[in-house]
Amino acid sequence: MGNLWQDLRYAIRMLIKKPGYTAVALVALVIGIGANTAIFSVVNAVLLRPLPYADPDRLVVVYSAEQRGERSLSVCYPDFLDWRDQNSSFEKLAAVGAENFILTGTGEAERIRGELVSAEYFDMLGIPAVMGRTFLPEENLTSNSAPVAVVGYNFWRNRFGAAPDLLGKTLKLNDTPYTVIGILPEGFDGFTGDAEIWVPMMMFDRVNPSLKQYEIMTARSTRWHQVRVLINS
Repeated sequence: MGNLWQDLRYAIRMLIKKPGYTAVALVALVIGIGANTAIFSVVNAVLLRPLPYADPDRLVVVYSAEQRGERSLSVCYPDFLDWRDQNSSFEKLAAVGAENFILTGTGEAERIRGELVSAEYFDMLGIPAVMGRTFLPEENLTSNSAPVAVVGYNFWRNRFGAAPDLLGKTLKLNDTPYTVIGILPEGFDGFTGDAEIWVPMMMFDRVNPSLKQYEIMTARSTRWHQVRVLINS
């Protein structure tokens, strides 16, 4: 123990005598600690922290392939419908597409990250609403027929102070009013990892009116969303 204190005092004296060297050493130490902290945060979020789904080990991504062999994680909506309706291999299939929304009418306009999802999405993930409900199958059958939305817990708490009367109110997203029907559990932010609001996939034309002319929901030539499946247990 005496040798340790002697070495420590010697080290301190040397550092005081060479302030330039000390400054470089401290900067290197700070950078090293910061880099390691950042790396651990990423590893913890991606690899260590459990995914907020009921059966994450049974979830897989389905990709499409052209005859010439090119593969794509993006899928056209008609292909998803065929896979879902003719499925005999998986327990559930769901479609999801990332989207940006502009929220207006509640103060200053705000960009919100969200997802367009098929009706099976929340049921496949085992994510129930903590208040209200999630989407019904009939709300994803006809284009633009169900302007309803489900919001994330943090969005509800931070933007609306966790007010219980948000259910039944309307939020204006991309100039279209949506009725809030449900609030999701804390910690769930979708497959994209930053979603705050969800609307039925069949509302695509209202979310992106400029793309309506391309008939995105019926064209097999346009791949724009992804498909996740829950394999049989």
